[in-house]
Amino acid sequence: MTLSIKFCGGCNPRIDRGRIADQIRNYFVKYGVPVITNDLEADIIIYISGCSANCSERYTKCDKTSVVIAGTTVNAITVSERQLSSVVIEKITELLE
Repeated sequence: MTLSIKFCGGCNPRIDRGRIADQIRNYFVKYGVPVITNDLEADIIIYISGCSANCSERYTKCDKTSVVIAGTTVNAITVSERQLSSVVIEKITELLE
């Protein structure tokens, strides 16, 4: 099982995309799950967009299993910025089980 973190271009960041990605990556690498960046060949894609425009997913033609961060939302549900990574980790863990 491989995860990929796909970033938007970063033109209007409302969240710290790098910090969130690092928290997610560090968690899964610790458990032996490879995490790559901007590669749609992974089994699960984590889209991280800095704002609600959601460019990381919007301009991507991919129908793989995914979790989407767009500003302060995860899969279109509002979450505080400090909880974004933990909510994504929980959702990915459920998908891996």
